[in-house]
Amino acid sequence: GALLGLGAGFASFMVYYALFTKNRRVRATVLGLLALAIAGYGLAFAFRDTAFIRSTPLSRLTHFEMSVSTRFIAWHIAWDGFKERPLTGWGFDTFHILFNQKYNPQSLRFGQYETWFDRSHNTILDVLSMTGLLGFIAFAGIFITLFFTSWRAFKKGWIDLPVSAVLVALPVAYFVQNLFVFDHPAAFSMSYLLFALVIASTRGEFVGRKDSDEEVHLGAKHDAPWVSLGVVYLLAFVLVWNASVQPFQASRFAILGSQAFASRREDVAYDLYRKSLDLWTPYRDELSFLTGRDIITLSAQGTLNKYKRWKDFYQIAKEASEEELSRHPKNTHPQFLYSRLLHEMAPLLSINPAEVEQRYKIAIETSPKRQQLYYSLARLYFQTRRPELAIDLYRKVKDFDPGFGEAHWTLGLSLMYDVNKKDEGAKEMIASQTAELPYRLQDPRELDALADAYLTAKDDKGLQHMMDSLATLPQADAATYAKLAHKLQDAGKSGLRDVILVYGQSVDERTRRFYDNPALATQPPPAPPKTVSPPPQVATNTVPSMIKR
Repeated sequence: GALLGLGAGFASFMVYYALFTKNRRVRATVLGLLALAIAGYGLAFAFRDTAFIRSTPLSRLTHFEMSVSTRFIAWHIAWDGFKERPLTGWGFDTFHILFNQKYNPQSLRFGQYETWFDRSHNTILDVLSMTGLLGFIAFAGIFITLFFTSWRAFKKGWIDLPVSAVLVALPVAYFVQNLFVFDHPAAFSMSYLLFALVIASTRGEFVGRKDSDEEVHLGAKHDAPWVSLGVVYLLAFVLVWNASVQPFQASRFAILGSQAFASRREDVAYDLYRKSLDLWTPYRDELSFLTGRDIITLSAQGTLNKYKRWKDFYQIAKEASEEELSRHPKNTHPQFLYSRLLHEMAPLLSINPAEVEQRYKIAIETSPKRQQLYYSLARLYFQTRRPELAIDLYRKVKDFDPGFGEAHWTLGLSLMYDVNKKDEGAKEMIASQTAELPYRLQDPRELDALADAYLTAKDDKGLQHMMDSLATLPQADAATYAKLAHKLQDAGKSGLRDVILVYGQSVDERTRRFYDNPALATQPPPAPPKTVSPPPQVATNTVPSMIKR
């Protein structure tokens, strides 16, 4: 965004200067340089995949796929939201509600982090979707006013052409930058200073109005309206204190509390959390997120009981979550987090599973196609011995994005190992490898599961491909490779058995011994082998596989 904004600023400066200069030679030179720059970019774009372009900063300006793929999804949602409410939009600071209600399941292809947007990463679309045409007209009016005042000051002779061109180019650069980002304090500060600069520089009373060749008139001086200023400053102080200072302090205490909690300073952490909760703020999501996340993580690890005051921390998280949801019930993330919190604490506090289930369903209503919500509810169904309900949810998730291999894999594992529907499960697991975005195995134990799928489906071609791709799959230990070799031997695949033994031996030299004497595999393994480099890191799985569970 910044690079494109800079380019647009230079281009608009040159066009404006060329349009209004009286020197034809200068006009031709400026337009020629602009045409040369455009042709140069076109040439760089045409050869964007060459090693030279990829090794230079030009790569950022010629390859947009990775940087804007998820933003295209958010932009589409913002535009749909605008079309649905074109006049007034969805309201200030509510893009997350729109994004969650119209959530595109393909967002998960880029990782869990890319599934939570509270802005569209495009200020213009933010304005359209949240404030509608009324807000957009007001927003566009700022730039129209800036352009008009710059042109007017130049025509009246208050500023010269280069200054006028700069004052036009700067807002253009800011506007184009905003096509790829959202405003934040640093950008806001610069934009306010920019607006002030343009307004002041184009006021005749400020820069010195030229009424004749000899005289320059400055504006008249006036006494400051101290009473009015005092009232305005007082109101501004109250507004800033309640809208910025108090929320800042609440968030600061919550963050410090989380740090103290992580270092096992329980009393300090509790006091900081309580200070955060006692401060008024229009949002409570910072505290509810930090406390909920910390407790959920420790509970999942089985270490929460090491904290003497864990019940007090849970109560803080519960209060913060309920306060946030009472004000913002359509906010999906705190809804999901509160559901997860109750889910983790249910066995420890005898919370009724029906209450947890209802919380998940409320969260799903706020974002009907968000996969994480269904995965967590499915986990609850498995824990309460309702696997068929869980599998129904997995089928629904798969239909959200049929080209996403991970959904096929999760469904297939559950069908094969939870409800013993091996043929259907094998079909889904194989589909996970041939999907538009194939599932990449995350755990060495999944090698055995994938081999089971190919053997069950009698897919020799797929099994052969798996053997050919062993070097790209997660590395396992000798016991895993030996077990897989025996499975291939029992299936009459002696050739593939030898392949897995040779590869396993290259990774862990005990593989052949474990194959010849399976009893050795039950002994505790030594330290992991260090002779082979680990496979490339891949994105974390969004839901633990059935094998892991």
